[in-house]
Parts: sequence; structure tokens; C-alpha cells
Amino acid sequence: MNELDDSLHAIGLEQFVLAFAFLISYPMSLSSFAGLRGRRWASLAAFAAAAGFAAFTDPWMNGVLLLAVAVVGIGLFAAAVWAMSAMLGLVEGRAVRAAAVASETDERVDRDAPRVSAHAVGARSS
Repeated sequence: MNELDDSLHAIGLEQFVLAFAFLISYPMSLSSFAGLRGRRWASLAAFAAAAGFAAFTDPWMNGVLLLAVAVVGIGLFAAAVWAMSAMLGLVEGRAVRAAAVASETDERVDRDAPRVSAHAVGARSS
């Protein structure tokens, strides 16, 4: 563990920039914020930043370990936010609102659809 601590104390500016780039681009690559093309670019940026960070860290294994800790930290943060929103009822509220909008749309489509009577259908087939 002292070796990892020594690696943390020896981090330079280029490693900070690469770590920041990774911490920004990795969550963007997982979300649908920027669409499919944006996710691809964010994935490429995250991979390049992670590879650069590990390459600049001496030894490189400590860089990979720090990146793994960062990924776990991002996951724990996302889980904490989800749990808090579930406790506040925001997760269920979104699902209920989505269902209400969908049923309202279905009712509007049913109301606006042209009506065809059975008598008119029978008259056409004869």
C-alpha cells in the first residue's frame, strides 16, 4: 500500500489532466447524454486517457489500480444517487408519469382515429 501512496504523491500535471479526462469521459460513455456517436467518442477518449494515465504512472500497475478505484467510485456514486432518488420517490414518479403520458397518447390516438362502422364494412364487401 505504501507503493500506491508513493505513486499518488508522484503524480504530475499530465497525470492530473489525463485522470480528469478519464473521469469526465467514462461516465459520458455510459450514458445516453450525447447519443451513440458521442458515446463512441467518449469511449475512445476514456480509453486513451486511461492508457496515458497508466503509461505515465510508475509502475504502470499502480496507475491501472487507481483507475479501477475510480471506476468503482463512479459506480458507488451512481448507486448512492439512485438509492436516494428511490427513497425520495423520484424513480417511481418518473415511471408513473411515463405511463400516464403513454395512456394519454393512446386515448388521443383512439379519439382522433376515424370510425368505421360494421354496416359500412359489410356494404363494401358485397
